[in-house]
Amino acid sequence: MKIQIINNSEQTIDKKDLTQWVCKVCDEIKERHIQTKLLNKNLVLVFVSEKEIQRLNKVFRHKDSITDILSFSAVEEGSLGELALCLSVIDKKKPKDFSKEEWLYYLILHGILHLLGFEHENGGAAAQKMYQLQDSVFSKLIGK
Repeated sequence: MKIQIINNSEQTIDKKDLTQWVCKVCDEIKERHIQTKLLNKNLVLVFVSEKEIQRLNKVFRHKDSITDILSFSAVEEGSLGELALCLSVIDKKKPKDFSKEEWLYYLILHGILHLLGFEHENGGAAAQKMYQLQDSVFSKLIGK
């Protein structure tokens, strides 16, 4: 998998650590035999400002609000998709028992699962399945 990281925010991004995290997540999901072919495709992570994440949320989800992460399905054959992230919002929404880095990693894992077709918007069994997988992968990789 090729991971492209674009930083359009004013905050510093550790591209090496993010790339390593995404690779670990994908390897763990592959070990569970979930969407293994999709995980060989390219992924783009774009870090944006609050103004830009709000604009994207309004244009693509028809929600005029600031959010922490948005996932966009692939438009190119060799792509898994794109995650747009806003670090300032991520920092504001971080639970007390997570470090900033852990919470960012948790949300990236969440976004990757969305790109793989997992959903939680309607609740029920699908949401439970997504959250169980998310927590299981995160726990194994981070130890939480």
